[in-house]
Amino acid sequence: MTFNAKKVTVALILTVGFIICRAPLAYSQVGIVGGVNYSFMRNSVLENDEPAYTWNLGANVELSPKTWKKFSIETRIMFIQKGYRQYADKWYTFHFDYLSVQPTINYSPVKQLSVDAGIDISGLINANVIKWADTYNLTDAGVVFGVSAFRHKRISLYSRIIYGLTPMLEYHAIDEMGNFTGEIKDLKNTCIQVGVRINIYHEKLSF
Repeated sequence: MTFNAKKVTVALILTVGFIICRAPLAYSQVGIVGGVNYSFMRNSVLENDEPAYTWNLGANVELSPKTWKKFSIETRIMFIQKGYRQYADKWYTFHFDYLSVQPTINYSPVKQLSVDAGIDISGLINANVIKWADTYNLTDAGVVFGVSAFRHKRISLYSRIIYGLTPMLEYHAIDEMGNFTGEIKDLKNTCIQVGVRINIYHEKLSF
């Protein structure tokens, strides 16, 4: 399973650069983010499955234009592990490692608290599934909702939910006679994240 991470990274850099150039006066924050995930599948094909605890790690760029007093724009590039556990003769854990891009708009109703909303676009870079590996899609997309505390401090906290909208699994169903009976599209991931952000750069930008 391969995914062109270089193209996604270049596209993200160009997007962030365009946003910066369009902001006549803004505050910029760059940080490192990381934490744990509570990951599970919404599906109709798995039996004896349960959520798995996985991880997330990445970096973020946040821009706060001076004219947007309570709003900011943030983009995260993250490595996110999604997955689930399933019992057969014993418990097996299935992991799917993604490179994720998450652009969001953040709103701060009060100084030390903000809510986030945006999208998640992920590309599969690795998985521990060997059998039927070609039935899994290489991309995954969903919506992101979150809450952050102490965003402008050196160390802040975040919690996010990634609600997958596209199926991870896609294949043709075949009956006992070998005839195609339809297309199966299933396994939509939900990932609840809790983590810490460390701000490593905070500067006023002027163009």
